[in-house]
Amino acid sequence: MAADRHIAVAGGGIAGLTTALAIAGPDTNGPTRVPTRVTIYEQATRLEEVGAGLQVSPNAWRVLDALGVAEAILPRSVAPEAILMRRGRDGRVIARIPLGDTATARWGAPYRVVHRADLQAALVAAIDANPNIDIRLSSHLEGFRIGKADVALHFADGADARADAGADADTDIRADGLIGADGLWSAVRRQVSGEADPVYSGKVAWRATVPADAVPAGINPWETGLWLGRDAHLVHYGVRGGAEVNVVAIFADDWTEPGWSAPGKREDVLCRYARWHRLARALVEAPDHWVKWALADREPLSRWGLGPVTLAGDAAHPMLPFMAQGAAMGIEDGWVLGQVLADGYDVPQAFRLYENRRMRRTARVQKDARSNGEIYHLGGIAAAGRDAALGLLGPQRLLARFDWLYGWGRTAGA
Repeated sequence: MAADRHIAVAGGGIAGLTTALAIAGPDTNGPTRVPTRVTIYEQATRLEEVGAGLQVSPNAWRVLDALGVAEAILPRSVAPEAILMRRGRDGRVIARIPLGDTATARWGAPYRVVHRADLQAALVAAIDANPNIDIRLSSHLEGFRIGKADVALHFADGADARADAGADADTDIRADGLIGADGLWSAVRRQVSGEADPVYSGKVAWRATVPADAVPAGINPWETGLWLGRDAHLVHYGVRGGAEVNVVAIFADDWTEPGWSAPGKREDVLCRYARWHRLARALVEAPDHWVKWALADREPLSRWGLGPVTLAGDAAHPMLPFMAQGAAMGIEDGWVLGQVLADGYDVPQAFRLYENRRMRRTARVQKDARSNGEIYHLGGIAAAGRDAALGLLGPQRLLARFDWLYGWGRTAGA
């Protein structure tokens, strides 16, 4: 069936790709679904997912399953048996949260971890197979103008995107709706909210991957490890079907680099963890190369959109990584956008309904992520109290704390 509606998505990250697939995907809502064409406008010259590992919790996995993507990444992902929390200075176990079959039984979908590039490749393959989705690279969206019945998109990179779309060089591309999934520095968000730049958190994330046989004995690649220390923590888990281990070291630091990411010096990481337990030290010694990111977020917005324009993913709700939910929230956004646009509403109505369903939940995750960042980095008596409280809670009560988050959308495939 020919598409009756055109939705533009700014940004080709995980949130943008998922959103496009959910909107233009197969007809799951019967005859009321409005046939929709989606164009993704990505400013990069090619799709390259920065970062390394990605935790795909049950709330996100069930969306990928409903979109037909989960099967493609299943052999390249890992289902951790548990989250093992340890004290950084001496390796003492603070708590162990079971995952694996326990997670699937409790939340109706697995908890898995995957390399970002593997998830991106699966999403792109599904998009390439969908005749109603196009990806336009080298297309830097600079702004928009809302018309009577549509939205005009203005690009900073001349006529490339317009020429690809069959428009005149002097004419902005027009669409029935615009979804800004253009990340932390979103141009769409800036025009919607008028706010300033993101806020640096005072913490830096260092990321690397190593072959599984390079990690020290005593580190189980089939568990997610979480080490806690004063002003720092350390995370590791297997990816690529267990062939590699993703390592993330996060600690308080000043940021003096231009931009928000840069190559990291190995000796800087080794120095920061020099007094930690031998297993933690051996783990950060394993990678030869690190990339570091300044961690930043923004306050939750009171509105995400105007007329036929809305936001998704980090553009809507950038969050610190201390809930491992940044990508998951973008994946959820995409699914909900697909549902409301399939329900027969006009685009502005659908976007407001989507925002009403998403804003409170994502603001809670943003808040909890900030809180976790402080709790993880406690020291002294405060850290001892945290460790004792986690130990007293026990596995079942620790699992219950995630029911509101991981149990979301248990009927997403319906």
